[in-house]
Amino acid sequence: MTDLGRDKSRAMVAGTLNGTVLPFRPMPALPATDAREHALGALADFIALIQFRREMGAGVVAQTFAIKREDIHLYEPDDVHKAKYPSIGFIPAEAQDDYYALGPAAELEDTRDVYGLGTVLMRACDHVETFVIEAYTSKHSLGHAIKAGIQAVFRMLEQSSALRLKLPLYFDQVASFDLEGSNRGEDPDTIRNRRRDQLICRMQVPQVYLRNYVELRPETDFGGVEATDIGPEVDVTVGS
Repeated sequence: MTDLGRDKSRAMVAGTLNGTVLPFRPMPALPATDAREHALGALADFIALIQFRREMGAGVVAQTFAIKREDIHLYEPDDVHKAKYPSIGFIPAEAQDDYYALGPAAELEDTRDVYGLGTVLMRACDHVETFVIEAYTSKHSLGHAIKAGIQAVFRMLEQSSALRLKLPLYFDQVASFDLEGSNRGEDPDTIRNRRRDQLICRMQVPQVYLRNYVELRPETDFGGVEATDIGPEVDVTVGS
């Protein structure tokens, strides 16, 4: 089902479809990736750019290291034991859609024709999720460095205590990430140099979608009578 504007599925919907226009135009294509995936993808790209600093001991210069983008997983790795160290996984949690009101989605008027002629973005709600950023390392010093580094860069904005990332591939929306706590997971495999460090993160990102629109051009119909035939203007003064 790709076009709700013309096929049989339209007859199954009780109400007017958002973006229905005359003359008829097909609906914009359905998205392949949702707001959550775009936001977590941007977060992974961002973390891959961080230069972490690992303490090497008293009197020794700290070692700088980074985590490769391919070692930052948007979900928990299928087999943590086979993950490269250091690496990171985002552990998903139950999320909620935070709606602004009881009515329909809101039109973002400044997006008219920006992402396609005759289209406009509709903002339905915010995706809100508290998930875990989990670091997998072989040494305590690596885990400490990753946790301390992420905590520092997440709070570097002057305007907010949360990290705000642009999503150019998701209609230029902005996702925010706010740290809410941490935890050191004592893994049974610690004796095998497999350690976990966790940061609890709250993510919020707008859920938007593209719809058709047409300009409303109101006209006045005088029933065939020209405006000039209505008669002269009359100046009426109330009171004396």
